[in-house]
Amino acid sequence: MKFQDVHDHGALYDEIVLRDCYKLQSLFIPPDVIFDIGANIGVYTHYAHKLFPDALVVAVEPHPANFAALIEHAPKGNVVLLNKAIGNGQILRYKDVQFDQDHISAGEGYASSGFGYQIPDVGDHPLEPIGTEAILLDKLCDEYVRPGQRYAIKMDCEGAENLMFQHRPSAKVLQEADFVAM
Repeated sequence: MKFQDVHDHGALYDEIVLRDCYKLQSLFIPPDVIFDIGANIGVYTHYAHKLFPDALVVAVEPHPANFAALIEHAPKGNVVLLNKAIGNGQILRYKDVQFDQDHISAGEGYASSGFGYQIPDVGDHPLEPIGTEAILLDKLCDEYVRPGQRYAIKMDCEGAENLMFQHRPSAKVLQEADFVAM
């Protein structure tokens, strides 16, 4: 899929590109690194890569079907794809929460505990452990941002954002970012 083909994904394209809901067009100084946390199938990854082709885009997505689509359609060059979930320790999945068989974009929720964070109760949707590796925002920054580089963070990861505020090193990464959109 080329960037111009992502419009085939209707609502995602409208929200991310046409409405610029994450305000990526408002960046007047280009970032060196852009984190797409909760990359889904990669519409934001494509958009960021198109707007800032010299920036490294790091796309993080835990859902297996979404990650497979992300791999298949990722833009070429300066893009790192990680099949990981934002969290700490064991990653749990809310089975079939918001899952819709008719859409390529599955919306299952993922959670992990730690740092005093309480996993939300979503009623009769059981949590099940999965094998997806957990990673924290500070580790991503350590791995991909060199000293003096500007970085932007887009986080849309089904509630794992809360955990980043309770983990001091990750909260510091958010505070030091040149741009954050959630």
